[in-house]
Amino acid sequence: MTSSWIRKITAASLTAALALGITLPLAQAPAVQAVTYDSQTVAFGPGFSENVVDAFVRYIDAAQFTIDGAFYEIRYQPIVDAFIRAKNRGVQIRLITDTDYITNTFTQQLISAGIAVKGDNRSALMHNKYAILDGNKLWMGSANVTDTDNANNYDNTILWESQQLADIYKTDFEEMYVYGQFTRTASPSTPDQQKVSVSTSTRTIPVEVYFAPEDNPIQQLINLVNNAKYNIYFNYFSFTDDNLRQAIIDAKNRGVNVEGIFDSSQYGSNGPYGELAYLANADIPVSIAENRFNGKMHNKVLIVDKGYTIGAVATGSFNASANANDTNSENLMIIRDKATADAYYDEFLRIRGDYGRGTASIDKTTVGLGTKQTVKVTLRAPSTYPINKIKVMAPPKWPDPTASTVTAVKSDGTNVSGNLTFSGNYVYFTNANLLGNQSVTFTFNNWTAPTIAGDYTWYIETVTSSAADMYDYLPVQLQAATVTVQ
Repeated sequence: MTSSWIRKITAASLTAALALGITLPLAQAPAVQAVTYDSQTVAFGPGFSENVVDAFVRYIDAAQFTIDGAFYEIRYQPIVDAFIRAKNRGVQIRLITDTDYITNTFTQQLISAGIAVKGDNRSALMHNKYAILDGNKLWMGSANVTDTDNANNYDNTILWESQQLADIYKTDFEEMYVYGQFTRTASPSTPDQQKVSVSTSTRTIPVEVYFAPEDNPIQQLINLVNNAKYNIYFNYFSFTDDNLRQAIIDAKNRGVNVEGIFDSSQYGSNGPYGELAYLANADIPVSIAENRFNGKMHNKVLIVDKGYTIGAVATGSFNASANANDTNSENLMIIRDKATADAYYDEFLRIRGDYGRGTASIDKTTVGLGTKQTVKVTLRAPSTYPINKIKVMAPPKWPDPTASTVTAVKSDGTNVSGNLTFSGNYVYFTNANLLGNQSVTFTFNNWTAPTIAGDYTWYIETVTSSAADMYDYLPVQLQAATVTVQ
């Protein structure tokens, strides 16, 4: 039968049915499947409308079924209260923490409330800071769930609504919580199964996850640096890995723009074991974070090629150190996404602030271990900007400067030693009034060099106008006053 006859019969049948008052069933349109997207919520703090750990309290309160959390330390009462509220409404909670903190009052409140909490029972650190909520959301980053990481320390977090990422982290969680697998030999390494694409409503984000110690995360950071084409920016609480440092220097030498930020406490305690002096000696701009919130620079962030489509960010709990890589339980996430890299760069600039004016130099390149030295450090003002105030930080492991060991003379011959003040390893010259191209030389007399070999930097900050407080001092861009002790 031809199609024209079929159409005629169908039309006739419809006419007859309508005449008899019969309603024929209409063809059903195919059901439209709602499109759902994953999401990514990046947060930095403090200094914004909501602190990062306070935001996590909201996420706990929104959980309906399960929470699995790996937290180095729990030390914030609103977090404890939120977990107890979740437990009381029927949410199943499993937590693991570092053994050093399982006896603190906050963790003990959770245990007393019937929440299952385990320690790692070893000397190395369970240093993670992540949670899987309802099996399909992941909260991770550099922030411990403590009062100081909430309100004082520079930190970053990301909430991922992603089943794929939640599954990856749940596997790591259960290795620790269920099977007690913490070491490199005990924990299976499956990095090929830890690479996913997160599809949001605006873009697809390739994400890679690496766990320590089994996945050797430091090599992934070195790979990022080795493949950088345009720029590298980093801000690390602890950075003591020599191989990563050398990769960064090599990148600078091939024309990649490099800048970095260190935490002040770690610079002081690490001394020659940290990487600031070595990078400064390679003419890489490095600065020590001045924290207006009376805390630490606690990030563990590496940014490469911001501003370009190949931009990427590495973040997580992982410091650039041998302990983090070889013995601790850690996580490192690499996010290959321009928008994320640009957001992290904006936070890098917020922490770093502007550079101070002037250039620093030193009269020596090498000195002997434990030898008596006279060291001269010179700061020169630029041609167009005067310098009103100067702060010089003597390197760790050297003696603290005092009025009896430090003198200062301006390039016009004026002895300004009587204008210096001292505090710990700092020297202040608060009425320098260096005009364009003028300089001042600080002479550190009869100083005993350390007995630990390495590079040491005299770190210099300046002010071009009146300083209301210590945060008006800005680091000079090139901390070139570095000497090698050998």
